[in-house]
Amino acid sequence: MLKHSDLTDKKRHCSLVGLLGVAAALLGACKSDWTAVGDTLIGSDSRLVYLDDQPVQISTFMYDSVVTSGANRVLVGRCSDPNVGLVQAEAFVGMGNNSLRIYNQEPVLDSVRLELYHSGFFFGDSMGITRLSIHRLTEEVAPRLNASAIYSTQRFAYDPAPMATVSYRMRPSRSEVIGIRLPQALGEELLGYLQMPVRPSVEEEGLNRYFKGVRIGIEGSASKAIVGYTVNDTSCCIKLYYHAAGDAQPVGYVQRIAATSTITSSSHIELDRTNPVVAHLSDTPVVSDSIGNVGLVQSTLGIYSRIDFPALREHSRYGGKVQVAKAVLQLCPVPGADVNSRPSGIYLYQVDRNNNIGEQVYNSSTGSAESGKLTEHPDFFGKTFYSWDITQFVRSMVLAPDVENYGLMLVPDASGSSFSQLIVADQQYAGAQTKLILYLLNHE
Repeated sequence: MLKHSDLTDKKRHCSLVGLLGVAAALLGACKSDWTAVGDTLIGSDSRLVYLDDQPVQISTFMYDSVVTSGANRVLVGRCSDPNVGLVQAEAFVGMGNNSLRIYNQEPVLDSVRLELYHSGFFFGDSMGITRLSIHRLTEEVAPRLNASAIYSTQRFAYDPAPMATVSYRMRPSRSEVIGIRLPQALGEELLGYLQMPVRPSVEEEGLNRYFKGVRIGIEGSASKAIVGYTVNDTSCCIKLYYHAAGDAQPVGYVQRIAATSTITSSSHIELDRTNPVVAHLSDTPVVSDSIGNVGLVQSTLGIYSRIDFPALREHSRYGGKVQVAKAVLQLCPVPGADVNSRPSGIYLYQVDRNNNIGEQVYNSSTGSAESGKLTEHPDFFGKTFYSWDITQFVRSMVLAPDVENYGLMLVPDASGSSFSQLIVADQQYAGAQTKLILYLLNHE
């Protein structure tokens, strides 16, 4: 029969030596031959020690910029968030490709319009009026020299005079399409280009070099939300509606000029750094007790929380006599935060002392990278928490000679294209059940 000491009723402040001594006295010898714990079989000469009071240090840091290209979503809008302050976003989308041509027709333009598709994402108040401004780019959307991606700090030149504006009452959903009428002169210009004969010089230049794309921003300060618009082969496109001259019965045609690729679309993000929460954030982590005993995660702003375990060094002193059977990290989201703004999934990555991202943390039983499991009891703050199996990470850290240099980073899904926000409580936050739970095998 396998027993364990119950340490949940009160915090123990004794050393690991004392805890092992107490556990050994309580447990005695196990009578069963083998017992499974996690992915480990425990022999009859082993004792299981349960610890749930290991220190967990949470800190928050902020990168200078994050990658915003390569996603299928761009962000546009403006809103004020109580946790990070004023945030603004504008989108740059490269359009066209080298193969578009109109052959054997004399096209007559009927109309031209830009179509935008809501991705279903928004951050802020989605019930207000949104006024979009569409500008023609005068600079190609591309990564900086020797870079493979576009970052949130990059902007691209555009004609300051808008081609069109549109106001609408936002109802973000995947089925909503925003149609924006563009100038007839632009449609005539694009039709004329598409009738050019196929010559090597024309093919080399391509439509995406001639018409570089659009900048999508907001007009004025009325916007109270940041909205996501989908970018793929069938959305965020310019449609040319035309018919062929001389047809006895004119037939309508449509030529679609789509976004070049997700690599040539990006979002420029601006954050008002005067907000007291983020004013002093940098790439140097700020410990949670200096910002209200919380850690903040908002990946598109480059804000992440780092998790460190100051006591792991102690466990290395016992060599093979004490082994980690299972390790579980439990983090509590703070009460009162907007539940709808939480990311749909949040993962753990290893980071070094300079916050360089390393390997993803995998579940020891399944071998897969798993999102934090959310256990939710809305009426009880301490019983709502995310949990991750971090057994493999803890085992490797116990054996690492430089264990103090490594920690974990919380990374939400859709990084760089979502303003989903997570605020987690540290161990000093009143009522929080943030903890590292260890199951240790004592082979003495």
